[in-house]
Amino acid sequence: MVWASALLPQSAAAVAGSAEAPFRYYSVLDGLTQSEVYDIEQDAAGYLWFTTARGLNRYDGREFQQYTIADGLPTNSLTALHINADNTVWVGDVRGGISIVRGARVVHAIEPMTGSNAAILDIETIDDRVFAIVEGQGVAEIVSTGGWFEFALIAATADIAVTDIAVMNDTLWLVSGTGLYRFSSAADPSLALIDSDIRHLAAGVAGNLWVADANGTISSVIDDAVMTVVEVDVKNEVVSIAATVDERVWISSKNELF
Repeated sequence: MVWASALLPQSAAAVAGSAEAPFRYYSVLDGLTQSEVYDIEQDAAGYLWFTTARGLNRYDGREFQQYTIADGLPTNSLTALHINADNTVWVGDVRGGISIVRGARVVHAIEPMTGSNAAILDIETIDDRVFAIVEGQGVAEIVSTGGWFEFALIAATADIAVTDIAVMNDTLWLVSGTGLYRFSSAADPSLALIDSDIRHLAAGVAGNLWVADANGTISSVIDDAVMTVVEVDVKNEVVSIAATVDERVWISSKNELF
């Protein structure tokens, strides 16, 4: 079963540090393609998008719309998800490819990086630049030439196993099995370790960077300091978090979605 809710970080419960928040639960019986959700994003129209190993899901507050191979995806085994300023949906998969969805249609399927079949772990944008984390390899930029898209590896990070990225104030932040890092994408890319306990992150629309450890502690990053907001009583290790336009924070663990 997938459990779902919206966690209100500015509620009285959150301020008090309590795990008691207004939870609502969802499962495949509500229309999800699979019970295990890998990534979550919200578009400009307010729709929530979810990736699973059996397809892409869009939620309008009442029901789920499903996208699969039948709708043009090259595979149903999906991983990362990102929606940029023009409402384009970027969907990573386990093969290392990325699909582009516009106007509820799959319009491009970008092939994996040459010589790689490693999964796309996360996708982010800074202005018109699109970055992706390729499992076991590092940070790649998706570049367009003559209408064709391809990957260009810009920072090899196999030694720290980067798993998640987010953008806040034009800065790229990364997390790995060794913590939270601030990344410089200048001519000489560099990483600065900020907190060794953090495993997941999400940028909020109000300029907040939300982070989580494996045990459900949700924090906000302010001037490179990690400040605890609330502790959620998760039964399994946290696998992803996301912040919506109204600054609600969604948390998913294996077989749970809060």
